[in-house]
This record gives sequence, structure tokens and C-alpha cells, in this order.
Amino acid sequence: MTAGRLAAIGLLLLALAVAAEFTLVAPLRAEQAALAAVVPPAPRADAAQAAPAAQLAQFHAAFPPLDALAEALAAMDIAARQAGVPLRAAEYRLEQRADDPRLARYRIALRTAGDYAQIRGLLGGLLEHNAFVALDDVQFRRTADARLEADLRLSLYLRR
Repeated sequence: MTAGRLAAIGLLLLALAVAAEFTLVAPLRAEQAALAAVVPPAPRADAAQAAPAAQLAQFHAAFPPLDALAEALAAMDIAARQAGVPLRAAEYRLEQRADDPRLARYRIALRTAGDYAQIRGLLGGLLEHNAFVALDDVQFRRTADARLEADLRLSLYLRR
């Protein structure tokens, strides 16, 4: 091969690379920029990120304090009234485990009656308005007069 042929092949490869840049790579870069504008990039894990102990403390700080128990119970009563469901009986028990000094669990057992839509509305209201309430158990029974009775067991998690 002569030097002239090698130069021509080199120029041809250079022209193909430039053409590939404009026809293949440039549209992909534009698409990537458009996607980056819509979806922000995920945060990078670096040294500035909080230590696990700080993350755990932040997690526990998100729970309402034990002093907010009265407000949480009042919100449950309001949810029952809004759903049109009378609370026939209620049992409350505070559990504080020795191995978890930061959180307390307030167990709530409610007995109510109504139709299915009312009871479901009550549960939806309870869980929607308080992110720290967990539904543990639900049991339904039909009464002789075709009413639906429900036993609800809930847990409310509070910060000590």
C-alpha cells in the first residue's frame, strides 16, 4: 500500500466517524438531555450523606411524640363520626419494649357496626389521616338484623 492510499483510507474513516457522530450520537445526547430535564438524577452516595446512626435518628424523629396521643385518638373518633360508624367498644394498651427505647406502640381494639361501605370508609379515614397507624387485624360478623359488626385492631406508633 502506498502512502496515498493509506491517507485516503484515513480520511474516509475520519469522514465516517464525523457522520456517525452527527447521525447516531448527537440524537442520543439530545434524548439524554431531555430525559435528564424530566427526571432528576439519583443522588450520589458520597461522604456528605448522613451516617446510618443519623438516618435512624431522623427516622425516629418523624414519629409523633407520645404527648400527641390525645390528638391521634381524637382524630380516630372524628374519622368514625365522618364514616357514620358508632364505636361501640374500645380497648387501649400502651406497649413499651425494653429493647426499643425510642418507640412506643399503642394498641387499639375497636368494635363497631355498620354496612361494609361505612366500615371501609372508617378504615380508609384512619389510615389516610395518620401515617403512623397500622391495621393489624379486621374481623367481620353478620348480626341477626343483617348489620355488619367489625372488630378492628390497630397499632399507633409514637416516639417516646
